[in-house]
Amino acid sequence: MGRMEQVKSVSLTFDDIGSGGDKNHVIARHDAEIRVPDEYKRESFVLQRDSDLRKAYSLLRAAEKAKTPVRAELLLGLGTTALGAFLSLVFTASELSVFWVAIVVALAASAVGLIVAFCFCRKTEERSTHDLARRVLELLAAPKEKENPDEH
Repeated sequence: MGRMEQVKSVSLTFDDIGSGGDKNHVIARHDAEIRVPDEYKRESFVLQRDSDLRKAYSLLRAAEKAKTPVRAELLLGLGTTALGAFLSLVFTASELSVFWVAIVVALAASAVGLIVAFCFCRKTEERSTHDLARRVLELLAAPKEKENPDEH
């Protein structure tokens, strides 16, 4: 069974109450002013297929539930750490040895490689975001374009 909803009491004037066609029933009328924003008054309706709305909704819901990839941020963090280690070794070097040169070269190569990998990951994430936006916009009707119901 449905639960009973609480009804707020409303004071009515004598003009708001009248009798209907039946002597056992009383009809009450309550008028209230509804204020509509000016932007709503100027709007028009756009036809939109329900199936397209469901598709767009499911795409957006799936994107909302998807985990945020942290790969790019991890690559950026490791790349800047390697770059910082490389720069600190270069500026604080007191003696040149084969081991020191190998570490500096390895840090420089890893810094460049990690930062380039970060750029590629970021570009891929950006591309997937643009792809999602494009797919949703293809499903939704443009607000300025009125659809002709006779063309379907």
